[in-house]
Amino acid sequence: MNDSHEPGRQNSSASHEIAHALLMHPPGPALDLRGCRHWDGEIEEEADWLAGNLLITNEAAWSIARSGLSPEGAMLRFGVSRKMLTWRMNKSGASARRGRSAS
Repeated sequence: MNDSHEPGRQNSSASHEIAHALLMHPPGPALDLRGCRHWDGEIEEEADWLAGNLLITNEAAWSIARSGLSPEGAMLRFGVSRKMLTWRMNKSGASARRGRSAS
């Protein structure tokens, strides 16, 4: 975790690492013999998805949409970055619900 990041970003990083453990992803070296970073896009995507769901469940996202809570208020309430909030609102379908309820 990078402690120079904003708290919401730090929460995402911690949740991402917890997600790896919950998903029982096998640990491995961070670098190969040439010093290049090992990257398995599939397991990283799985960890990203679970981390986002741990931070803002679908039900929480829908609640944000129904209540009309501002993005800043939602970020503060759930301890997430704007990027994470936007991603979860879109992935959960809550952004579309908010749009329908506004019309």
